[in-house]
Amino acid sequence: MNRQLVFHLHGHAGSNTFLSPSAYYVESDCTKKIVRLYAGTAPDTNAQFDILDDGVSIFSNDTSERLNKTTGVITSLSSRAYATLLSGANSEDAVENFNDSVIEAESWITCKVVNTGSGKDFTVILELDIEE
Repeated sequence: MNRQLVFHLHGHAGSNTFLSPSAYYVESDCTKKIVRLYAGTAPDTNAQFDILDDGVSIFSNDTSERLNKTTGVITSLSSRAYATLLSGANSEDAVENFNDSVIEAESWITCKVVNTGSGKDFTVILELDIEE
């Protein structure tokens, strides 16, 4: 690990709320390693956060297929992946479901609250390895 980006939110947040600082500037290409989550007050339901690289999520979407047995039609279903702090937990250290892209030099990294789950005092840490 060569760099940590630390975002913080004190209290509750509404929709489209970003954590502070508002953005980090990345000077060099970086590989995503791990996301760490902490809440001073654990959420009642799962709390979710999205980390954005120039406005695009660093997490890969989960895709599955469903077969309609009556018609034989296969439907692709997608859902967004987020950094998730489970209900009742104060912390989570986990490698997340990152997409395959590298965070490129001159990128701006932000962290958006998707759902607080009624938790408070959140800290989200993204650990990066700087590529040489």
